[in-house]
Amino acid sequence: MSRHFELIVWTAGEQIYADSVLDILDPNGYISHRFYRKHCVRLDATTFVKHLEQLGRDTSQVALIDNSNVSYAFDLKNGIPIYSYREGQSDVELLEIIPFLLEMKNKDDWRKYIKEYYNLNSIIRSLQGCIVNRNNM
Repeated sequence: MSRHFELIVWTAGEQIYADSVLDILDPNGYISHRFYRKHCVRLDATTFVKHLEQLGRDTSQVALIDNSNVSYAFDLKNGIPIYSYREGQSDVELLEIIPFLLEMKNKDDWRKYIKEYYNLNSIIRSLQGCIVNRNNM
């Protein structure tokens, strides 16, 4: 994928842990940058949000693939939801989105493509409903 995209890993994990894992996963250095918990916006004791402005990139050409919808709360239009990692070779989540990513790279504004493909408006409405329901408890 590094032939098609600039690969940046951004985790809400601590750097010492993340680096030990990424050094194993990426021994050839395909990942161009690493961002960690210290680069996230902390909302509370356990909630960390990734704010894409920190990357210094044109956000129309940025996608954030994450298993936590909260992590891209500031940049919903850039978020690509994915299931959490399931140990073993049966986990093919990243492989399954490759065709989508390769099609997306040819678009002028990735946010529009992500929004259409993932029907983000309905997700946003359902999240708003959850927030309203939670506040009424």
